[in-house]
Amino acid sequence: MGQIAEKLRRIRDICRPNRYRLKAYRIRDGKTHPFALICPGGCYRKVCSYVEGEPYARALNDLGYHAFVLY
Repeated sequence: MGQIAEKLRRIRDICRPNRYRLKAYRIRDGKTHPFALICPGGCYRKVCSYVEGEPYARALNDLGYHAFVLY
């Protein structure tokens, strides 16, 4: 268990450590809805994740889902 924990401590974003956030796109009608987590981007070093996630979140809202975009 010690070796695994040590390896996990080494995994981090070397470009911008600890700069992750979650933006919520909720449906505000007082009802319970399912949700989706959107992780925009890909395997590129620099991506425009701030503009890639919102269209999908808005489309899911139209379908009746709460959406959360992980940046």
